[in-house]
Amino acid sequence: MWHLLCCSLQGLRASHRLSTTEKLQPMHQGGTHQGDGQVPVSPDWGYLPLHVLEGAKAAMALNEASVLLKCARLVNRHWSAWATGAFDSHSCAGRDLRWALPKFRRSIESLTLETVPDRVLEPLPSFPALKHLKMFLCPELTHAGVSVIGGLTHLAALELVGCDCVTDGALAALAPLGALERINLTGCKEITDACMNALTALTALTDVDLTACKRLTDECARLMLGMPRLSRVSLSRCHLITDDGAVALGSIPVLRSVNLHDCDGVTDDGAVRLLAPARLEEAHLPNRASDVALDSLAAASGLNRLDLGRCRLVTDSGITSIARWLPNLQSLDLALCTRMSDDGAATLGGITALRELCLWGCIGVSGEGVIALSGLTSLEDLTLGCCQRVSDSGVAALSALMGLTRLCLDSCSRVTDEGTGCLAGLTRLRSLRLGGCSQITDATVCRLEGLRELTDVDLSKCSRITDSGLAAVARQTRLATVYLSGCVKVTDGGVRLLEPLRFLRRVDLGGCPLVTKAAKAALEQEGRVTKTVVTHWHIRV
Repeated sequence: MWHLLCCSLQGLRASHRLSTTEKLQPMHQGGTHQGDGQVPVSPDWGYLPLHVLEGAKAAMALNEASVLLKCARLVNRHWSAWATGAFDSHSCAGRDLRWALPKFRRSIESLTLETVPDRVLEPLPSFPALKHLKMFLCPELTHAGVSVIGGLTHLAALELVGCDCVTDGALAALAPLGALERINLTGCKEITDACMNALTALTALTDVDLTACKRLTDECARLMLGMPRLSRVSLSRCHLITDDGAVALGSIPVLRSVNLHDCDGVTDDGAVRLLAPARLEEAHLPNRASDVALDSLAAASGLNRLDLGRCRLVTDSGITSIARWLPNLQSLDLALCTRMSDDGAATLGGITALRELCLWGCIGVSGEGVIALSGLTSLEDLTLGCCQRVSDSGVAALSALMGLTRLCLDSCSRVTDEGTGCLAGLTRLRSLRLGGCSQITDATVCRLEGLRELTDVDLSKCSRITDSGLAAVARQTRLATVYLSGCVKVTDGGVRLLEPLRFLRRVDLGGCPLVTKAAKAALEQEGRVTKTVVTHWHIRV
């Protein structure tokens, strides 16, 4: 616990978030104590100022902060009072809020509920600070439950994802939510264009997500013109939307972000009209968009995020248009743009402002194309999954991208230990996905021990990884998620090496024939690992 806090305070001071007058000066006489040889600590560390505790929490990853709050409540009354007040988010599935959160209701600002019926929502009015309510896969949520939510007049954001029974009439119960700015109704398959009667009455709305609401038509897009503050819209996977709907969306006065991904009725013509307003900052184009639509990007020079995922008609010529008209683009998704080649990748190398780049499934890109990306030194997130022509030479070139925090090489089957060993210098990496890189061995994991910021590692289907490799994984002390499905040489002994990882929350062990259910139980016995997947038929009893 104390070591955790000290590490966090070091991080704060390194990033200048604590001034020289806030370096934990002793509160009483008696000098200071060097807790780990580096951090000056008051002998009364049990009564650290609240702003210092808040700073330490802010410096941590979410999974680390949750551990800190849990432990802090056991230190003394001072720490317990702070931790109780700092507990501002919670997630639960199928549980009754009346007994699950009796001590934290007044401070909870964000609440996530999964697979809960209407009756679970009854205590919600006793959460006075609640601003963000997220509900996932609640098929029993009906008009009665939505009416309870309608009484939370302080809500700023509401997500009802996959709530199949929510109807147009139920949404009318949200009318009292005058402060609501964001609503997400993804997968609410019963709602129709009539839902806009309820949404247009919520005058503070700026963000509306209607992804996969498949009964919506162009009329829904036209009715959005009556929402004066609307700046973000998603109608992704709404297959009845056509070019007319795209034209209507392009006419919304303050629209900044639009998502028409998987809207099969929208063609190049609709995409061109959608991109015409120069005010757009983010666009997710329909799958039928081609180089023709990209030729019109001159009118959308303000875009900083462009999603062309699964736009299989885009070629190197379209990539050239992107580089020409959007030199300041920061995020680009070209997943499954299978007509792009190494020449297109070389063109991308000129968009030096890019921070996020997804080339998942771009089978025309080889190691040469990846080498051309080595000049994108601003990149933080790079996805090369299923680029099966990428080999060690391309991966080695990634060592120049020192700012990377996330790297995905899933199913790059030509990559070996030689290539992955070159990633050891990417010390800012937090997520590394090597699933399906079937040629890598324990040597890869051992060489990457220096990546101390890793919180997410994927070694699924890396069939040569053994318990020795897991010993190296276990030395990555900040890990929250580990994927090991299909690691057929991993045994119970290797899995037990993961038990000391204090921040571990999810482990995937599906398809590991030498792992037993006893190993799963050992990981979960302290209640830290909330999800251990061992459902594959290979798991031994």
